[in-house]
Amino acid sequence: MSNFHQFPLIRIFSAAINAFPSNIQLQEAVIENNDGTAVKNNSALEHAARLLGATTETLKLQLTQQTLSLRGETVKSISNISKARDTLDAFIKGVYGRLFSWIVDKLRFFLVRRSLNHLNLHFLKP
Repeated sequence: MSNFHQFPLIRIFSAAINAFPSNIQLQEAVIENNDGTAVKNNSALEHAARLLGATTETLKLQLTQQTLSLRGETVKSISNISKARDTLDAFIKGVYGRLFSWIVDKLRFFLVRRSLNHLNLHFLKP
């Protein structure tokens, strides 16, 4: 596998590792007089966001808020600590799932290409 293909793989895997719940710590917070969630350590969140090509603020909002779209209207609500932890877990599982699918697709591509090259060479032999 070339460096061109390895770099995105390493970035995504590193982002998933940095987003692991022991690195991104969530804490209960009162936001607008409601139970909410805050990110305790911004450095791990910043690093994961940078690796994923996102902003820290975007990643933080995705973890600490819920957005519902109903009949053309968008409603945002603050997530409590339990919902935020579930969101973080789902995010990490999603990254790992996409990473696994990407690896399988690349392996499939290389194996098919290799078998096609083998078939072509086989037919060219006298």
